[in-house]
Amino acid sequence: MCAMAFTIGANDVANAWGTSVGSGAISLRAATVIAGLADWLGAITLGSGVSTKIQKGVSDVEDPDCWACGRCDSQISVFTIGMFAALIAASVFLMLATFTAMPVSTTRCP
Repeated sequence: MCAMAFTIGANDVANAWGTSVGSGAISLRAATVIAGLADWLGAITLGSGVSTKIQKGVSDVEDPDCWACGRCDSQISVFTIGMFAALIAASVFLMLATFTAMPVSTTRCP
């Protein structure tokens, strides 16, 4: 998961700061510091709301009907392996795309 977050950030920060750094309006070091601080500040101020929504607002796992089908108990390991493999594959693809300067959309649609 950290690899995916790293590659999404590496890809998106180039879109956000590439023009400013490329034109010489701001140094690479200053852009890196500002982007890092903004990322940290966003995670600190908005992360709690996202975490709360995921924990309590997506589905009611305390509801017995949520687990009634038995799918969660019987095939959760297959699901977990599949999702992990998809995460690793997406991370590798995005890292290669970023290092070869391929334009890819990661967090939004064009």
